[in-house]
Amino acid sequence: MIRYVCKERQIYPWWVFIIRLNDGHTLTLKNGHFIHKCSGKNDTLNKNTNPIWVVKNMENLIRDASTTKPMQISDIVYKRFGVRVSYYTAWNARNMVMEKIVGSYDKGYALCPELCVEI
Repeated sequence: MIRYVCKERQIYPWWVFIIRLNDGHTLTLKNGHFIHKCSGKNDTLNKNTNPIWVVKNMENLIRDASTTKPMQISDIVYKRFGVRVSYYTAWNARNMVMEKIVGSYDKGYALCPELCVEI
């Protein structure tokens, strides 16, 4: 049996009891107090956000303003979706969009000898 409680249980009495079934994968909710008004930690980073998600949701903005800095991207994602993303995630998302626009630096560097021959 698994029991989850709110960290602020003195103020917010939210709790649930969950049982894992014999197959080892399925969980069944047995009982609980489901009214939960705790706001939680709103300023923490969301571990599930990744650069691909940020690119899907912010690509047009980054494409229009290519000078957008990673902290600006992080702030805009927070204002639009209420999700904090790390500087690293925003930086990777910006680089992914810039690679779509400009192309890969590695591929461009590999083409330098051919360009020199043509010149």
